[in-house]
Amino acid sequence: MDEGYVTQLNNRINLLAVFLGLIVSIIILFIGVATFGGVISTGTSNTLIYIGIMIVAMIFFGSGTAGILGSKKFYDGFLNGGFLSLILIIFSSLVIGILLFAVVGIEASINTALNSLVSTSIIGSFVSAPSVNLTSNIFGSNSFSFQNIIEIIIGLVFIMIIGGLGGGLGAYIKNLI
Repeated sequence: MDEGYVTQLNNRINLLAVFLGLIVSIIILFIGVATFGGVISTGTSNTLIYIGIMIVAMIFFGSGTAGILGSKKFYDGFLNGGFLSLILIIFSSLVIGILLFAVVGIEASINTALNSLVSTSIIGSFVSAPSVNLTSNIFGSNSFSFQNIIEIIIGLVFIMIIGGLGGGLGAYIKNLI
């Protein structure tokens, strides 16, 4: 019986190995925060470089673990690592979306509180309410430019490739041992 391409991919992905790789990725994240969190909080280094290094390390070591535990061939490891990186991208996007939603809610409540405070004071009739815009301070004034969208797409493709290579390398290491 001839199976479809998606069915063949599903048969090659080892969910237990991917789940254990996800656990290793989270452990790598906690180790990175414990190790470099103080450096980032003092502002002595670039936060984007730290985030990039942590994402690459999480994906690579997590998918390498998935490749070692659940793959016999390089291609299977590549699939398991790619699937793990896809899961990490989805969960990270969910967390970022929730955080952005919270930031916008906090910004709106601060703006409302400051507007009502200024309008009820004696000086409020002579002074306009301060304009508080946290999102422009956090994300910059051109957060939705075409260049940023291209960089995000290239970063996601790079994450998928790193995940696949980590999983394939894990399967290769398993075959050497």
